[in-house]
Amino acid sequence: MNLQVFDAHQDLLWYEQNKKKGEVLQTGFQVINDSAVKLVVASVFIDSENKTNEELIEMVRAELNDYQRLAKENKMIIVKGKKDLSTLLESERHGLLLHIEGLDFLTPDNENCLTEFYELGLRSVGLVWGKRNAIMASANDEGGLSDFGRKLIKKINKLGIIIDLAHANEASFYDVMTISEKPVMVSHGNADNICPGARNFKDEQISLLDKKRGVIGIFFSKKYLTTNSRASLEDAFGQAEYLYKLAPNAVMIGSDFGGITTGTPVDLGGIDKYPDLFDKIEEKLGTRAKDKIAYENFKTFLEKHFYESSD
Repeated sequence: MNLQVFDAHQDLLWYEQNKKKGEVLQTGFQVINDSAVKLVVASVFIDSENKTNEELIEMVRAELNDYQRLAKENKMIIVKGKKDLSTLLESERHGLLLHIEGLDFLTPDNENCLTEFYELGLRSVGLVWGKRNAIMASANDEGGLSDFGRKLIKKINKLGIIIDLAHANEASFYDVMTISEKPVMVSHGNADNICPGARNFKDEQISLLDKKRGVIGIFFSKKYLTTNSRASLEDAFGQAEYLYKLAPNAVMIGSDFGGITTGTPVDLGGIDKYPDLFDKIEEKLGTRAKDKIAYENFKTFLEKHFYESSD
């Protein structure tokens, strides 16, 4: 099978910094280069506990620079616009699209750091992570966008940065979907109808993403795949099948590999197992579904985003 995958969420740098010898490799720079994964949305993930906003901004700056360095060392392409995406697709190389997971450090006093980060290659932001911040409520909180958040959405749209609602609650999700002038993504979020939980998304939300040309990535954390005590590749396929029937132009892969700490499916523990998953998808749903989920939906989303942005 000729397989190419665009993966919309990996905590790649965090994983490289924290992996232990002898564990199953979820991902890694060299692992990606030896795999079917053509493009990864590579996350900067910073634990904000007991840190000042200034410290967090410096840490984000350092990690964006680390990604630039490591991409160069591993002969990867940092995808920042149409030209980079075209170069990636025409080459044998693999690519990274740089992302920040959670803007806990951002306030009206320092929001201009996003412009600096954009110059360092940032092209995607998750507005919130584990708890409410100055922008909006997380999946663990009540409420929606703040007044600052409403203004920030317009700034992010203007900069040409993708908005990711992976950790948003329902109210925040609908607030952003109403205000954003550009399609948004849920980089990693499964179907709540299969596995209920605050981090998963209801049918109406998924359908709205599809209608508004957004995308949603299936992810492989056991806790969010299934209500069973043990998760398998069959559960990942079940999410893919459900989402494809509900939102055929929106569903993609957003594995969360590198950041999964609650367990992976027993037979889908890393990106080396993607061929097994997509063999199953092709067998059950057809070649067209396989290609759309593997890369075409996300590729179309990125092309549209870059076309509408200044790059």
